[in-house]
Amino acid sequence: MGSTVITTCVLCGEVEETHDHLFFLCRYSSKIWKSLNARARIHWPNLPWSRLKNWAIGRYRTKGKTKFVIPKLLLASAIYHIWMERNRRSFNNQFTPARKVEEDIFQLIRAHLINGVKVDDLPPAQRLIWEV
Repeated sequence: MGSTVITTCVLCGEVEETHDHLFFLCRYSSKIWKSLNARARIHWPNLPWSRLKNWAIGRYRTKGKTKFVIPKLLLASAIYHIWMERNRRSFNNQFTPARKVEEDIFQLIRAHLINGVKVDDLPPAQRLIWEV
């Protein structure tokens, strides 16, 4: 007997799971992105995953620029947390509300800023947003 592979998105249960859908188009993921972008005051272009990845690499490639740390952290943290939520639902049947995932991402980035970035190099508006 073979196992059945479920290809429907476990976050919304509506369409086939692809990278683009899972990380950006799914209503669950979209809700997370919308909230994070508004809170961080960062705008990500609406591109397929492969093009967005290349866009972000080109735009935020410069090392040593503190102002680029937050967008990099935001992208990496959001992708990681959305993937972990997918796995929690798939393998443990545990469901976390999008609002909780958003707050976890925000707090992770904030902790990284507090512990790993020259906070004084951040623009004042960013220090207020991230409470650092």
